[in-house]
Amino acid sequence: MNDRYAGGTVNHGPLPLRRVVRDDRGVSSLTLSTGLRDAIVEHLRRCLPHEGVGLLATSGVDSSLTAVRYYPGRNMDRSPRRYTMHADDVLVALGNMSREKTRLGAIVHSHPLTPPVPSRTDLVEANYPGVASLIVGFSPMVELRAWRLVYDCHGVAVRYDEIPLVCRGPAER
Repeated sequence: MNDRYAGGTVNHGPLPLRRVVRDDRGVSSLTLSTGLRDAIVEHLRRCLPHEGVGLLATSGVDSSLTAVRYYPGRNMDRSPRRYTMHADDVLVALGNMSREKTRLGAIVHSHPLTPPVPSRTDLVEANYPGVASLIVGFSPMVELRAWRLVYDCHGVAVRYDEIPLVCRGPAER
């Protein structure tokens, strides 16, 4: 496990997440188009040297998530080691997901200086069972990895399991 003190939160306060967060806890894979992958990497690259953040809307009825839209966010912390997504960005994304009948499938963030593996703080500050974590690392090269966080009976993320991340061309949905 990566022990660096970093990670962050999606500022969730009194937001109506029950309507958009998946109820299941068994996310088995995440599929996204190469266009979405490129948009995510470009947004997070523009955030350097700080961590970037965004939300990934998904569709699908089983444990296999298919990404349909990326919502870039602003990191209120402006830090290379942690993130808090601006509440306005979260509200806009969740409102669109509700209207478009999609779900919050993954919280996306970057690790500018370390591998794309959940940090201790990523686990401590995670609050969304059933939502995957997509992390983009930039050092030494760009690498995307997806994770299912495992929560204890108190709702605390205690470990992580890597899930397959499948990237397909735009016509291969």
